[in-house]
Amino acid sequence: MNRRQLFLSAAALMGVSATPALAAPIRTQWKVGLSEGFDALCFLWPPPKA
Repeated sequence: MNRRQLFLSAAALMGVSATPALAAPIRTQWKVGLSEGFDALCFLWPPPKA
Protein backbone atom coordinates (compact mmCIF):
# COMPACT_ATOMS: atom_id res chain seq x y z
CA MET A 1 0.00 0.00 0.00
CA ASN A 2 1.50 3.32 -0.95
CA ARG A 3 1.40 6.40 1.27
CA ARG A 4 -0.99 8.35 -0.95
CA GLN A 5 -3.65 5.65 -0.73
CA LEU A 6 -3.17 5.40 3.06
CA PHE A 7 -3.68 9.15 3.53
CA LEU A 8 -6.70 9.23 1.22
CA SER A 9 -8.39 6.35 3.03
CA ALA A 10 -7.72 7.96 6.43
CA ALA A 11 -9.11 11.28 5.20
CA ALA A 12 -12.19 9.53 3.80
CA LEU A 13 -12.84 7.78 7.12
CA MET A 14 -12.51 11.04 9.05
CA GLY A 15 -14.91 12.76 6.64
CA VAL A 16 -17.54 10.03 6.98
CA SER A 17 -17.43 9.94 10.79
CA ALA A 18 -17.69 13.73 11.14
CA THR A 19 -20.73 14.12 8.86
CA PRO A 20 -23.48 15.88 10.85
CA ALA A 21 -26.21 14.60 8.49
CA LEU A 22 -25.72 11.08 9.83
CA ALA A 23 -25.85 12.15 13.48
CA ALA A 24 -29.15 12.16 15.35
CA PRO A 25 -30.52 15.68 15.90
CA ILE A 26 -30.64 17.09 19.43
CA ARG A 27 -34.26 17.45 20.50
CA THR A 28 -35.68 19.38 23.47
CA GLN A 29 -38.03 17.44 25.73
CA TRP A 30 -40.58 19.86 27.17
CA LYS A 31 -42.47 19.11 30.39
CA VAL A 32 -45.53 21.34 30.65
CA GLY A 33 -47.56 21.47 33.84
CA LEU A 34 -49.93 23.64 35.83
CA SER A 35 -48.65 26.49 37.99
CA GLU A 36 -51.37 27.26 40.52
CA GLY A 37 -48.82 27.32 43.33
CA PHE A 38 -46.63 29.90 41.62
CA ASP A 39 -49.69 31.96 40.69
CA ALA A 40 -50.77 31.99 44.35
CA LEU A 41 -47.30 33.09 45.49
CA CYS A 42 -47.29 35.95 42.99
CA PHE A 43 -50.77 37.02 44.04
CA LEU A 44 -50.13 36.82 47.81
CA TRP A 45 -46.68 38.40 47.77
CA PRO A 46 -46.78 41.39 45.43
CA PRO A 47 -43.59 43.41 44.88
CA PRO A 48 -43.08 46.50 47.09
CA LYS A 49 -44.43 49.77 45.72
CA ALA A 50 -41.86 52.34 44.74
